[in-house]
Amino acid sequence: MHTLTVFVRRHGARIDWSEIRTRMSRVDHMAVLAAYLDLAHRFMALPSELAPPPTLVMRARRAACAASADLDGRPGDMFRNLQDAFDADYLRARYGTGRSVRRLRAHHAATLWRARGKVTLSEASAGSQWR
Repeated sequence: MHTLTVFVRRHGARIDWSEIRTRMSRVDHMAVLAAYLDLAHRFMALPSELAPPPTLVMRARRAACAASADLDGRPGDMFRNLQDAFDADYLRARYGTGRSVRRLRAHHAATLWRARGKVTLSEASAGSQWR
């Protein structure tokens, strides 16, 4: 994004944006281009006239990128840990089969929070095993 922003600032008047959009459209990548321009505008101050109007999808993507940055670029570890720690089979084995999966997940979340508090969040993002 930084390279794009610097390039646009230096050569903006000579960039053929209609050609870029045409080429991206041919390979069905307009959403990718829009998201990239939006992120470059929000995080790198790319000129606003190049950024598309924000959509719900782009705002969600922007939030995911911000979360990734807040997690030191390790959202994959966090999502994998959350998926493993809240897996239905694991929860049934740990707490029994007498409750719905929804209740088991709520119970497990409360148990983790009581046991570790905010440390739970950093452990999840760091790839720690916190089942």
